[in-house]
Amino acid sequence: MRVDVHAHYYPAALYDLLERLTGKPRPRMTGSVPGFAHHIGIEGQLELMDQAGIGRMVMSLGNTPPYYPERQTAIAAARGSNDLYVDLHSRYPLRFNVFAGVPLPHVDAALEELDRALALPGVVGVGLGCSVLGQPLDDPSFDAFFAELNRRASATFVHPVGAGGGLNSQDFSLTWMIASRFEDTIAMARLILSGLTLRYPNIRFIIPHLGGTLALFLQRMDNVAERDGWREKHSAELMPSDLARRFWFDTVNEQESALRCACETFGSERIMLGTDWPMLPPEKLKRFVDYVSEALPDDEAHRILDVNAVQLLGLHPAD
Repeated sequence: MRVDVHAHYYPAALYDLLERLTGKPRPRMTGSVPGFAHHIGIEGQLELMDQAGIGRMVMSLGNTPPYYPERQTAIAAARGSNDLYVDLHSRYPLRFNVFAGVPLPHVDAALEELDRALALPGVVGVGLGCSVLGQPLDDPSFDAFFAELNRRASATFVHPVGAGGGLNSQDFSLTWMIASRFEDTIAMARLILSGLTLRYPNIRFIIPHLGGTLALFLQRMDNVAERDGWREKHSAELMPSDLARRFWFDTVNEQESALRCACETFGSERIMLGTDWPMLPPEKLKRFVDYVSEALPDDEAHRILDVNAVQLLGLHPAD
């Protein structure tokens, strides 16, 4: 069974919900915006999935996590979004699963929604933003939440929120072209360097886009961390690069050399198929699958396309 772990679901009902809760209009992508497949309905999406050989997609909120300063707004956004996603699974139980959203930064409410959502049909883990209203994920105020994820050994998909990378990264579409990949990189690096993944080793973190840019910098991260006292502060046996290889990643990139680099750095057993649907032209969906087989030997491609996600998420064809 071929599972796409990186896909999103943005129905009109979701935008209606967020507009009611915030009183602010939400920009809606349509077929008039080139480069996106937001205008494709579910039936059309299923046809494209079949053509690409994708059996199932795991949907997450992506860059629209239910993060709001007002507690009740965040709670209502999380519950409403999760219910919409679970409804999609209920209508197509063999084609769609869910990474549930949680109403951070309100930890008590996030724990309540986590407990509710993980009991819903089709939910296989939790989706988080790379940061929460400007706070990094390793902020100590979130410790109780990560302790619960650790207790549950939750699969946890982390996605950029469009925070950008400074230095005028909003110009030239850089926020989502490149800066978002540094959101991936920095979020993952902070989870490691803060000691969070040592304290909570059972959380199964998934970082999209081949882990951002961190595959290029693992040795540098070890070098600087050791200089800064990593072994005394955190672990004499495990370096940051060892912890990085305990994460999982998806293939959203399309550049064959980048995929080979990630496989060499992290291991193909830690990488899963991702497409970032619907944030791509519909005709590109199959290409985001095919490039994996074109870039890699057959055994590695098979592991990435057909094995790793099924094992990580515990999915079965009849689920």
